[in-house]
Amino acid sequence: MSRRKLKEQVFITGVGCSRFGDLLSTPELKGTSIQELTARAVKEALDDAGISGQDVDAVFAGNAMVHSSQVPGTYSQLSKWTGTQFKTGVHFEAQCSTTNVGAAMAAMAIASGAYDTVLVYGFETTRTKVKDFSPYEREPISHQQTWLWTDMAVNQAYSVPQGYDIFSVYNGLVALGYCRKYGLSIEDFERGMFELCRTRRLHGSMNPKANIQETLEDRATRKGFSDPYDLWLSDEHNPRVA
Repeated sequence: MSRRKLKEQVFITGVGCSRFGDLLSTPELKGTSIQELTARAVKEALDDAGISGQDVDAVFAGNAMVHSSQVPGTYSQLSKWTGTQFKTGVHFEAQCSTTNVGAAMAAMAIASGAYDTVLVYGFETTRTKVKDFSPYEREPISHQQTWLWTDMAVNQAYSVPQGYDIFSVYNGLVALGYCRKYGLSIEDFERGMFELCRTRRLHGSMNPKANIQETLEDRATRKGFSDPYDLWLSDEHNPRVA
């Protein structure tokens, strides 16, 4: 019988996060390595919990795109950066749900009694990759290359890599199905997506670690639009990939 509730309570005692952005152009990130960014986020989480890396019993290190991060043997390579050397550690990945899945696995490990404290972290670099064989230098990669690498997580025996076109498959077609199922017009769906984007951009503007910290209204004004919805409907400023 499947159980969907842990038998013991588990608590998140500390959280941390690095600045989001481009390792080659974002001022706060430029010149740093992915190892450094991971260490910053981990230190923030450990400080928040009031412990050190040597106080944890196990580490779950998440990274899906080893093509761009070039950190195989993930936990072993990052253990000294995070102060957790000689602790039990394992690499895992679940694409866009990597850190969420890691938190769930850590909770189950603690509830089972195997560990008391587990550190979970995840990192990805989707805009750059390691340059040649340098441990620190990076170079840009195209969106198309990123999505082709992402496609490698799909069942290779029964799929065809689609790259950037994958957006229209896993977003656009699902959206059409939703509209048909619930009797929603495309116009109303469009407006709903706009409001979702506007809300996300508002939240980003209030978060100093967000990738984009400009509201949709401010972007519209900067581009010469009095109404942000007109910006949204503009083919020039909205790629409308789905």
